Amino acid sequence: MDAWLAEPHRLHDTLAVRGEAGADKTALLLELSVRMPDAVYVECCGLTADEVAHRLLTACGVTGRPESLAAGAQRINSGGVALLANVQWADQYVTSNEAKRITQRVTRTLQQFSRPDVRFVVERSADRGGAVPLPRHPRITR
Repeated sequence: MDAWLAEPHRLHDTLAVRGEAGADKTALLLELSVRMPDAVYVECCGLTADEVAHRLLTACGVTGRPESLAAGAQRINSGGVALLANVQWADQYVTSNEAKRITQRVTRTLQQFSRPDVRFVVERSADRGGAVPLPRHPRITR
């Protein structure tokens, strides 16, 4: 993980941290937030993808409510690392698609339109009753 944080793989701007419940994935992200004081930490439990996006944009210095996520991403003036904890528990319902919306729409849009780049470390459980795995991202399993 330290190697990826120092120099992320050119094809993978998102690092997925996956593991069984109780494997201390959230603790790992909290530890990273202490070691990297400029990193943005967002606890996603109970939040919608739009709420996560708004928190990320606000933490990256974007003020007001941009007309779209892409417009907000274009206003980011400093890159860095965003740590997204408990993405698998986004929204209030087990059947929600919010985790998928966060890992696909929010992270990809911010990566595509922000300059300088924002990289993501995303916590997902190994299995949340059929949760969709993150595609095309390197994984660390604890």
